[in-house]
Amino acid sequence: NSPGGSVTASDMLHHEIAKFREHTGKPVVAYFQDVAASGAYFLACASDEIIAQRTSVTGSIGVIMLMVNMQGTLDFIGVRTDAITSGAYKDAGSPFRTMKAEERKLFQQMVDNFYNQFVDAVDAGRPSLSREQVLTIADGRVYTASQALDNGLVDQIGTFDDAVQAACMRAGVEKANVVRYHRPMAWVPNAYAGNPVSAPAASTINLLNIDVSSMWTRHPRFMYIWCMR
Repeated sequence: NSPGGSVTASDMLHHEIAKFREHTGKPVVAYFQDVAASGAYFLACASDEIIAQRTSVTGSIGVIMLMVNMQGTLDFIGVRTDAITSGAYKDAGSPFRTMKAEERKLFQQMVDNFYNQFVDAVDAGRPSLSREQVLTIADGRVYTASQALDNGLVDQIGTFDDAVQAACMRAGVEKANVVRYHRPMAWVPNAYAGNPVSAPAASTINLLNIDVSSMWTRHPRFMYIWCMR
């Protein structure tokens, strides 16, 4: 259950799953319960089989890089920033000014590179699909479980019990004990549990109460994630 994450975290976990399969020879079955999009789907491509709950959402094959442009707001409140750099691209992506066309081109090239790595992972993990077929469906959109099945992104629509049974069949055993991992003393989510109590969220936002003291250290990030702009 994840909308994805950073490209590096997704790549590292994908590698660990693939290494586990290679070193142990044990089958890996991925089960999609709610949302398994973008980076989460990237991970699943390292498994032997993918089973999706009929209500799950997956896909979102692509890369996103979000950057904030604060120039209009800073102009409104009379704040100006100046950057002294050692090169033309040293402050590319700065939130304090509008991005230049050549900077956008540079970042687009980087996004395209990470996108191709994602496509490579899907191409390798879904042998029933050609690279051309992957490129056709890898436009960033999400798919329902039935749409994902029709497009070859998952192998079966089923429940968690179906996923356990599939793992047993691949392992050549009739039944097995299921172990769920979680952090000690942590809240363990499931379909029947309520959410942990948290402080109520504020209902208003003060747009002019902006803390820029550490904004310059918050670098742009490349993400395999399903999110709204």
